[in-house]
Amino acid sequence: MKYLATFESHFAALACAKACAQKKWPVRLAPVPRSLSSGCGTCAYYEGEEKFFYPGPLPEGVESIYKIEGEKYHLIYDRDEHEET
Repeated sequence: MKYLATFESHFAALACAKACAQKKWPVRLAPVPRSLSSGCGTCAYYEGEEKFFYPGPLPEGVESIYKIEGEKYHLIYDRDEHEET
């Protein structure tokens, strides 16, 4: 499956790229598409197993994760919806 993750900092994007590389998942850092928003403007396009949509525990700094199907982005994780109050 193909995914896109957005981050609140460039450091978090680099951490994602490193985690993907360790799992041998193809990854590419790029500017966030205009149709999506992001705190730092950097996103990670990566491919991984559907069962494990992120290469390890979600670190701080991940804003959202989208599953990519064709030209469409389907939100599967949003930090704001998972924050504890």
